[in-house]
Amino acid sequence: MGNGNRKDWYFGGGTLEGAGPLYFLKIPKRAQSGDEALSLIGSFVKKIDYGGLLGAFDKECPEPNSEYAPMLAAKQLAQIAGEPVEALYSEDFLPGAKRSFKGLKKFGIDGEGTFPGAPVSAGLKLDYKKIKTIDISFGEGSFVRDLRIGYLKDGLRKIRAHPEDYSSGFFDKDMMIIERILVARNLAITVNMKSTFEAGFDAKLEAENAAHAGAQLFIQQEGNGRSLHGG
Repeated sequence: MGNGNRKDWYFGGGTLEGAGPLYFLKIPKRAQSGDEALSLIGSFVKKIDYGGLLGAFDKECPEPNSEYAPMLAAKQLAQIAGEPVEALYSEDFLPGAKRSFKGLKKFGIDGEGTFPGAPVSAGLKLDYKKIKTIDISFGEGSFVRDLRIGYLKDGLRKIRAHPEDYSSGFFDKDMMIIERILVARNLAITVNMKSTFEAGFDAKLEAENAAHAGAQLFIQQEGNGRSLHGG
């Protein structure tokens, strides 16, 4: 199994309309051309403890780092199919897709942490116990990339017949293959809090919005209608 558990990496999990089941990273990985995040799909990763709090929908949780060479599983499946790796993937664009979370308790998260789901620095902290809801909107250019299940099923049948010819990751009970990634563009995240913010929080939030083009961060405080935002 991998190091840590799901709350070290994720702030929530669930189904996104048009994309299926997903986990949502506390701090997203950069996903431009050539970045490691885009090569996670079709990679072997370690399973990590999910804590049993999410119900029957997910029994396994992936550590979001390639264990072997990136896309090793996809490359071997493509070799079996006689296709380029790109042929194993499908993409669907998700402009306007939204997902809401009611607090973070069921994910076992408490204490302080970075703005959930946003590419922000360690300088902007929130008290997770005081978060009421998190609302995420995926803007123009957002897409989900899937490993086509037909290639996976056909490939696994042949791999089981000749295990000596393929990566041990296909047979390791502590490994899993990433079958889906979500790439967010023009992201908007609204966090609704139960109480007041620390001194200087306004300036920090504005600075983070200025530093991260393509993402907008919003804070709403219960009771007085205060809303901080930037971008």
